[in-house]
Amino acid sequence: MIAIYNVLDDRKGEIEFYYSVMEDIDRDSDNMLHTADKQRFFRIMKSNFLLMLYNLVEATFTTGMLEIYDQVEADGCPYANVIDEIQNIWTDYKVKEVHKPDSKLSTYTNRVQHIVLDITQKHTVDSFEKYDWC
Repeated sequence: MIAIYNVLDDRKGEIEFYYSVMEDIDRDSDNMLHTADKQRFFRIMKSNFLLMLYNLVEATFTTGMLEIYDQVEADGCPYANVIDEIQNIWTDYKVKEVHKPDSKLSTYTNRVQHIVLDITQKHTVDSFEKYDWC
C-alpha cells in the first residue's frame, strides 16, 4: 500500500505547484511568465492542469490495482476465495486469450476445460499478466 501513497503524494505535489503557478498568472503577479497572448497561454495551462488531474487518477488507480494483484498472487488465493470483481477480471482475461476471429470451437472448448480445472482444483489467480488487465 505504500506505493499507492507515494504515487498519490507525488502527483498531488505536482498539481499543487502547478495550480499555484496558475494562480500567480491569473493575478498578473511579478512571477508571471511574459507572453504575447496571456489568455491563450492561460487556457493551455488550464488544459494541462486537467491532464495532470487525469494522470493523478489514472496513476493512483493503476498502482492500486497492481498492489491488489500482487497481494492476491502473494497470498496464492484460489478463484473461489477472491471477490466477484477479481473473478470477473480473471474470467475476462482467460476468455480474451482465445477470443480471436479465426478461433475454432475446439479452441474455446479446450480453453473452457482448462478454466474449469483451474477453478475446481483451486489453482491460484496468478496465471495472467498483471499489466494486461490494468
